Amino acid sequence: MPYRQISKDIKERALWSIEHNYIPSDICNIFGIFERSLCHWQANQEAFSSVAPSMYPTQGRPYSLAANQAKRIYSLLEDTPEMYLDKIQDWLALAHDVHILKTTLFEHIRDAGLTYKILQKTAAGRDNNWREEWLKDINTHFTASQFAMIDKTSKDDQILYQHYRQVPKGHRAVVQANFVWGEYYSLVAALTLNRYLAMNIVHGSVNGEDFFDFIVNDVVHFFCLYLWSSF
Repeated sequence: MPYRQISKDIKERALWSIEHNYIPSDICNIFGIFERSLCHWQANQEAFSSVAPSMYPTQGRPYSLAANQAKRIYSLLEDTPEMYLDKIQDWLALAHDVHILKTTLFEHIRDAGLTYKILQKTAAGRDNNWREEWLKDINTHFTASQFAMIDKTSKDDQILYQHYRQVPKGHRAVVQANFVWGEYYSLVAALTLNRYLAMNIVHGSVNGEDFFDFIVNDVVHFFCLYLWSSF
């Protein structure tokens, strides 16, 4: 007979049957248990007044989540990594009727090897199969030196570059920040592996018209000069 968890009410019903002069072998056949289990439960009842005695002092606390519940949480976080702990609490209460503290829930997630990081945005409509096919084609027919990358960045007096810092337990992570917006500049640049091809600094934000002018007047102009000089 394979091992299985036997609930407390089944053990109490089995002992009730013994007390009412049922044959032990019949009780074992009805409940699917061993006779030595009956003897063990009887000993517990006599010693501790319960078929399921309290935990031994050296025994740790039982897990707050069953194995299948923990697995469902990990699958949930793989599908929706942006979900907060309080939302996971609500989901556990509704789906599994389990009420658990945030600290305990966080410890379960941490022990599973899931770390807390800043989420990186990805396009919701991206097709991973097409992306892999595109990467394979790029790696096959081109080299990194053949590409020029164009991007833009912005800076003002309110932007902070460091999002985390190490502090002792019980203390807040505080940084002196300027909440005045101040001057706002944007830098748009075209880069290769070795150098900047072109760049332009704009006061304020870069809109579509500014970006188009940069491509036509700076980047394309540079490539035209490069091609002209190569002949």
